[in-house]
Amino acid sequence: MPTLRLAALIACLAASIWLAPAAEARERRAFIVGVQDYAELTDLTRTQADADGYAAAFGDNLDFEVTRVPGDPSTDAFETAFVTFLDSIAPGDQVVFVFSGHGWSNGTENYLAFADAPKQAPESLLKKKTVPVTAEILEEIRKRNPSLVIAIFDACRDNPFDAGTMAGFDKGLARVDAIDGMIIINSAGPNQKALDRLSNRDPSPYSVFTRTLLPKLQDPDLPLYPAFDAAREEVQLLAASVPHPQRPMITSDVSMHFCFSGNCKTGSAAPALDPDTALFVQVTKGTKGRDPCTGYQGYLDAHPGGQFVDRVQKLFALSCAGPQPVGAPVAARTVTEIAAEEAVAAINDFDTFQDCDDCPKMVALPFGKFQMGSAPYEHDPKEDPGYPLHEVTLGRFAIGITEITFAQYQFCQMEGGCTERAINDRGYGKGNRPVMNVTWQEAKEYTEWLTRMSGTHTYRLPTEAEWEYAARGGRAGMTYYWEGSEIEACKHGNLLDLSSKAKYEWRAEAIQCDDGQPATAPVGSYTPNPWGLYDMFGNMSEWVEDCYIAGYEGAPTDGSARQAPDCKARGVRGGSWNGRNEWARIAIRDSDRPDYPASNMGFRVVAELK
Repeated sequence: MPTLRLAALIACLAASIWLAPAAEARERRAFIVGVQDYAELTDLTRTQADADGYAAAFGDNLDFEVTRVPGDPSTDAFETAFVTFLDSIAPGDQVVFVFSGHGWSNGTENYLAFADAPKQAPESLLKKKTVPVTAEILEEIRKRNPSLVIAIFDACRDNPFDAGTMAGFDKGLARVDAIDGMIIINSAGPNQKALDRLSNRDPSPYSVFTRTLLPKLQDPDLPLYPAFDAAREEVQLLAASVPHPQRPMITSDVSMHFCFSGNCKTGSAAPALDPDTALFVQVTKGTKGRDPCTGYQGYLDAHPGGQFVDRVQKLFALSCAGPQPVGAPVAARTVTEIAAEEAVAAINDFDTFQDCDDCPKMVALPFGKFQMGSAPYEHDPKEDPGYPLHEVTLGRFAIGITEITFAQYQFCQMEGGCTERAINDRGYGKGNRPVMNVTWQEAKEYTEWLTRMSGTHTYRLPTEAEWEYAARGGRAGMTYYWEGSEIEACKHGNLLDLSSKAKYEWRAEAIQCDDGQPATAPVGSYTPNPWGLYDMFGNMSEWVEDCYIAGYEGAPTDGSARQAPDCKARGVRGGSWNGRNEWARIAIRDSDRPDYPASNMGFRVVAELK
């Protein structure tokens, strides 16, 4: 338990701290750690580069003695290094603490996650397996009586834990008030996510926050707080251009006029954005009444090899017509389509990809033929006549490895791509659990937004044929994608089992096994099917593209969606957390009104591969 371990390590050093001379010291000491590769949590991409950048800035430019924790430390490794660092601090020292990695908040305390942090754990256990910022970092530094403390936390990427938190912090860190010569800066505000990059082709090795702050640390004559404040404004502008809401949070008990050299500059606190970035921000921030196409074309004229050219090309293609002045004069949409086609062509069968940090992870499925429907032995044809076997041939496509989560859907809402309304989770949990109570129309809205976000792939709901092909995982004649008795079901999917029956007293008979999840479960919690797809027959029943028509007479044989004018019902496939085992059969079909939300219905997405 970090609290007890760290307390014990600190206690071992108490005598040496007590006996240390109280003479004024003016040493500069920095402790810098980045965590990028996690054993269970989602890996990050720029945290080690961020940490290296801070180490160089404070060490080379500002004459700090830097402790750069190597690798991706576990909680124990961090605590051992940190206690040694604490022992080096003398009264009057200037101290910097920098962390880049995952973090979470319960609304009152912020916690840092190291390489061994668990993915699935109740909040009470998470507090023991992660390190509290105020109690075990800031307070322990303050006890050494430094003259200045700078704490930088780029740990606002999201809440990576499946269980979520009781306070409802899906992302970001809570505000911490600075005291006693301390300045604290978080890379994003409460319930905001900090961006790693502005686009998939973003050339910067640093996160959006770090790239704006590092230049401010090059000059010891710059006043500290105004420099941090200038970085905050630049981050907000850059993020808004994507668009994404991110404004770093600063609390300070340091004089506005403090600088490291003691010979502080007046006037502008920090250099402005470079010309390329400044123009990108200007043309993408969206001034009301302004023609955006003129701005996009102006950027492409001024910076044909600029770092944001791919993003501006996509915006131009979506919004404007006519030629695009980059290289040879070709149609704007053609430039984007060529880039997209090249990206899609590079994807092989069973490759996985993810078009953005908040986009679903996809797997490419191969061309194939399969027998769609159910054999007579799977059901009573008199009661269940609608699923006769028929051959379907499909082209390549990619499908979501998991169902869309609350976190992914709420990000779409935050970005303005999905209808802004409170999605009721009925107390089952949000975060990494599958989104529920979303209508077919809202699911379609999400796919349209995802297509715009990607700029590479066209996203949509799966057709019925694609869903069943994916669910079978290349195995013909399977009633379920697992074999054995129904007791085995709890290893493979989240259905109406003993824990659900006990808590909610459903009238239906429960499966005689217990997975410990009475309602929804975090996506990816069960054994995947042979193609690596999770929850194809449990957790949520899933909307599909097709208009629901009873029976398969006249159904397409090329895997396309079945449509009908004035469609009254849309198809639903797969079992759910409150459904019996027979409703989890691969071939079973269901339907509902496209405007109907339900607590047992969600969706996953398909990306077209042409």
